[in-house]
This record gives sequence, C-alpha cells and structure tokens, in this order.
Amino acid sequence: MPSIISVFAAIGVIIVILIAAIVGFLFLLPNHYGEEGPRGGSVSTNSSSSSSSSSVSVSTSSSEESTLSSSSSSSTSSSHSATTSSGKNYMLKLVDQGATSPAFSSSLTTNQGKTRIQCDEPYCYSYYLDNGNNWTLDGDIEPGQGFFLANDSGLTLINPTCNPTPTNNIEVCGPWHEAVGDKWEDETVSQVTASLSGLPPDLTLFSIYLTLPDYSQMFSHCIFNQSSAYGCSYEGYSAAVIGVFALTVNNTNTIAINAAETGSEGNPTTLSFSAQAAGLINGKIVTETLNSTNAPSFTPNHKFTIATDRKSFIELFVDNTKLYSSESLPIVLGGSSISISFYQFTSVNNETITTTWKNFTAYDSSTISVTGLQSGMSVFLEGQNGFSESVAANSSGIAVLDVSLDPLDLQVSVELVGQTIATYEGTVGAGAQLELLTI
Repeated sequence: MPSIISVFAAIGVIIVILIAAIVGFLFLLPNHYGEEGPRGGSVSTNSSSSSSSSSVSVSTSSSEESTLSSSSSSSTSSSHSATTSSGKNYMLKLVDQGATSPAFSSSLTTNQGKTRIQCDEPYCYSYYLDNGNNWTLDGDIEPGQGFFLANDSGLTLINPTCNPTPTNNIEVCGPWHEAVGDKWEDETVSQVTASLSGLPPDLTLFSIYLTLPDYSQMFSHCIFNQSSAYGCSYEGYSAAVIGVFALTVNNTNTIAINAAETGSEGNPTTLSFSAQAAGLINGKIVTETLNSTNAPSFTPNHKFTIATDRKSFIELFVDNTKLYSSESLPIVLGGSSISISFYQFTSVNNETITTTWKNFTAYDSSTISVTGLQSGMSVFLEGQNGFSESVAANSSGIAVLDVSLDPLDLQVSVELVGQTIATYEGTVGAGAQLELLTI
C-alpha cells in the first residue's frame, strides 16, 4: 500500500499510475460547497486559479445505459415562427443536428463474476471486456487482495485490506513493509484501478457515475493505529475511502475529480469533492489542487463530468455543481493519446472496501451554437431531464450554449424581449449548429 512518500519516490512505476496515485491523496482541502446560481443551478468559487462559469438549471441526469454509436447530420429543417412587433418573422434553420448518442460509451454492466487482480502494480494486470471495450485493472493492493465484479449495478472494485496469512515482512492485516528507494517504508494506502486507453482523440466531454457505499458505521468505530498491526486506520491517518475519475493525455498529464468519504471514531462521516491537475513537467511530477468543496451531507451516488476542448477551456462538474471552470488550462492537455481511469483509494485496514462505477460516456463536443442573431436576442435550451440554459447573443450575433450536463435531446428556441420568436421543431444534441433566418 503506497504511502505519500513512496508514491513520489517509487522507481519503475508507470507514469500514468503514479500521477493518478498522487492525485488520489489530494482530497482533504476544506472549502465550501457550490453556491446556488441565478437560474437554480450552481457554481463554485475558486481562489486558486482563474475561473469563469455560467449557471445552469438541471435535475439529476438519468444513468440509463447508452449505445456505442454516434451520429450527426445536416438539415434544412425549419422551426415554428412568430411575428414580432416589428412585423418580422423568424425561423431556425438546422445546419448540423449534433449528437444523437454518445460518440463513445461503456456501460460497465457486462456480467463478470468476482475476479482476482492477479498481482501488484505496475507490470501485471487483469482485464474486463465490456461491449468490446477492454478495461485494464491493476493497483497497489498489499496487504490484502484486489478483485472486481460486474453486473447491472456496474463495475465494482473490491479491496479486502487484510492478508489471510502472514508472509515475509508483513503482519496479518498490518501495513506492508517494503523498500522505497534505499529506505524501508510502511505503506499506508491501498489502490485499485480500472483504465481504458486508445480513446478517439477528438473526444472532449467525459462522464461517469460513482456509487460510494455509506461507511459511517465502520468509521464510527474506527480506532487509529499508531504502532501495532491492528486498528482500522494506519499510522494516525483518518479513515478514508476515495473515488477518483481521471482524464490522462499522452500518459502524463492528468485532470481528475475526487469524492472522499472520511471519518473517525466518535465523529460524523464527511463527504468532500475536489479537482486536481497533475503531470510530468521538465522531468518532475507537478500537482495542483484546483478547487475543493464539502458536501452538506453524505449521499452515495454521484456523476463526474469533465468538459474541455483540451486547448483553451475546462469545466469540471460533480452532479449538477460546477466544481471548477477556467478559460485557460491548468496543465497541457494536447495530444492524440487519451485514456480514462477510475480509482479506489483507502487508508482503512482490516475491512473490505468497494466502489461501483457505471455508464462511462464521451462526446466530441460540449456546446450548441446558434448564429444569425440580432442585438437583444437570447437562445433558450430545454432538456429531457430538467436541464435549461439561456445565453444572450454576442456582438457577432452568435450564442454558444454549454450542454455538458445534458448533451442529448435538447429543444432550442430564440427569444426577443421576452417573446419567443422561433422554436426548432425537433431535438438536437451536443455539437449542433443552427441559424436564425428572417422570413
């Protein structure tokens, strides 16, 4: 089980695993939860980097399984029109319908019985095949064993943090004592990982669902382990279970979202979320916490969303809360090699820890645009899951709307001075382009 020191110092560990492991530890920076936005959505503040965010109003998105295909089309279909006070009529012309399904997806629900991850990182793996997608599973899982299983609930990572029998240099259920460089260290954190590489290089919008079990009863009886091999928390660490969703480019630079459930004996369980950037810069691993928030109460099910063109902007969401937003990238994300990973970390000893992941989807756009607008006009979007957003035309007569949280089956209309002047008859998806015409 890697300690923070050993993660930074380990030799021969694959870089993508190493960087993500570091990201997994950066989760206990207190901050406030996102504030309510003007249309019922939420935004978060961030003092550590530049940010800009637009508020959106949404309801919890459906986690129904998605297909593995994508499509977009061009059309001259028009919209309902209305006569304005100036006597003009308008219509919306569809230039590109955008996505009708994800550009890439993996439901993580293909059945597989409980399977052991064959050995410890970094050079041996187990595999999970989900509708043609070959996920790699590995981790740093000693003492103890790593497993996974999959069913309709998703892919569950399983880590019993206890060895069944003593072995050389290890006590039953105690920290693993291993060489790190020229020193021996007691490893204090266990990690299990699932990764999918070789994704299409044009993807820009990524999301996944996490179920984090309620460990409050376990944590409420957790006795810190300061010296002996027993107790449920190593060397004074707070008991913690962490789920991490990460986008990695060129096997080095990573953007990640964390959910951390923490607790200790006699104290209530807390849930926090954070966003990190990490990468290899000039031969050195550099990490930055972009923002962190504390949830008002524990809830087990959450959706993580990463939206970025990998050139200029990035947005990170937990459920419907914008955790971080910036018009400049905190780390370089250009490159043709893209991988997605999710991780389970824990400092809890002598327990079986699990997290469940489901319905990974990705798209090649996170916006919808409307051109041909005039001063004073706004574009209004409504989704099937309660999502709505409104954006005013810019000086060039264009409105670009962020659909990261609900990229499919959207209805578009144009308003002028509170009056709807055109509504497109069908639905569109992320990447759609429409043009307002005067008729």
